[in-house]
Amino acid sequence: MNKRYYLLIVLLLFIAKVNAQFIGYYNLRDGGVDMPNSKLYILPNNEFVLFYYAGYMAGKWKEIDKNTISLTQTKTMNSPFIVLASNDESEKTKINVYGLNLANAFINFSKDTTATKEFQPIFNVGANCLANDYTIEKKNGDYNWFTLTTPSNPEISKSLVLKYPYRAMSYTFPIDKKLTLYRVLYNEDAIRGEFEMMISKKNGIYSTYSEKKLERENLTDAMLNGIETGRKAVDKEYDFSRYGTPINTFSSKEVIIYKPSINPIFISKCDNDKEDTTTDDENNLKYKMPATDRANGFYEVVNYKEYNFDVQKYKLAKEPSVTKNDILSVNKIISDYGGYEIEIVFTKTGSVKFAEFSKRNIRKPMAVVVNNFIVSAPIFASEITGGKAKIKGDFSEKEIDELIFNLKNK
Repeated sequence: MNKRYYLLIVLLLFIAKVNAQFIGYYNLRDGGVDMPNSKLYILPNNEFVLFYYAGYMAGKWKEIDKNTISLTQTKTMNSPFIVLASNDESEKTKINVYGLNLANAFINFSKDTTATKEFQPIFNVGANCLANDYTIEKKNGDYNWFTLTTPSNPEISKSLVLKYPYRAMSYTFPIDKKLTLYRVLYNEDAIRGEFEMMISKKNGIYSTYSEKKLERENLTDAMLNGIETGRKAVDKEYDFSRYGTPINTFSSKEVIIYKPSINPIFISKCDNDKEDTTTDDENNLKYKMPATDRANGFYEVVNYKEYNFDVQKYKLAKEPSVTKNDILSVNKIISDYGGYEIEIVFTKTGSVKFAEFSKRNIRKPMAVVVNNFIVSAPIFASEITGGKAKIKGDFSEKEIDELIFNLKNK
C-alpha cells in the first residue's frame, strides 16, 4: 500500500477515535421537583440535540483539542415576535397581545414606515397575572403598519423597575386589510446570544467548562429514535399555524426607548402587588458613596483582601495611578442594562498608564474618585488596553451629569 494513503487512513482512524469519545447521551441533572433534567445527545455527524424543560435546541459541535469539544446552537429565529394573522370578519383591526406581558413590549401604529414613531408601553412593568385576552383595536384602514419593541438585553425584562433610557430592538409588521385578527407571541430565546457549551475529558471523567461532572452513556437505537420522536412532538406543540398565517417582519432596527410620557395600554395588577411609590432619585440614591480626602483620579486599593467588597473600608493609595490630566473625553452613554453610565476616553499617555494599572491589579479593585467620593470600585478581570473605562452605578441622570461635569473641569 502506498505509504501516503496508509498514513491518511491512520490519521482518519485517530480522528474518528477522538471524536467517538464524546459521542453519547448525557443527563445534565439540572432539574428540580417540578422540572425535568435536561438531556444532551452528541451525535456522530458533529451535531447535538439538547432537550430542556421548554423544548429543545440543536446545533453543531467541534473539537477544540483531543480532550475538549465545544457546542454551538444553530439559531432558527431572528425575531422574538411571532405574528399570526387571520380574518374574523371584523370591521376593526385587532392585535391580540396576551403573550407580551413579560416582554416589556412597546407598540406603535403608522401609515407608512418612514413616519416618526412614538412608542407606547403595552403593559405596566412586571404584569404577570393576566386573566383576559388583551386585544388592541384599531379602525380598519387607519394604519398600514405596527411596530413592536423589546429590550435588546433580555435581562432588562426581568427587572420590576425599568431604567430609562435603554436600547431596544424594533420589528415592523404589515397590516393586511384582508386580515383583521393578529396574534402576537413572544420567544425570548431569539434575542439571546447563541447557546455555547464546552465538554472536556480528563482522567476518564467528563465535565463542563464550569467543572460540573457529567456521566456519558453510549447511544442506542432506542435513543436515536427517541430524539426524532421528541423533536417532532415539540415541533407539533409549538406549531402555531392554527392561529393563522405567519406574518414576516418587514424591517428591524435598534431604537432607544425613553421614559414614556403616555400610560400603558393595559394595567394589570395582582392581588399581592405593592405600588412602587419611590421616585427615580430615591431608587438611584440607594447607592451610598464613601467619602475620601483624595483628589479626582483612579486609585489602587492598598488594603484589599480577596472577596472583601466592603467599599466603605477601602484604603486608597496616596497618589492616583491615573489622573484627570490623563483623560481625553468624558461621555454619557446608555448602559446595556438601562439607564446611563459614564465612558472615559484616555489620552495616549493615559491609555498606557491605565493599561499598566489594570495589569498589576488583575482580580483587584480600582477606586474611581470624583469630587471627594469613591463613586465606583470595579474589579479588574484582565488587562485593559483599549484606552477606555466606564463608571457604572445606581446613579440618577442628574448625578451622572454632575460626575461628568467634575471630571471634565480639571
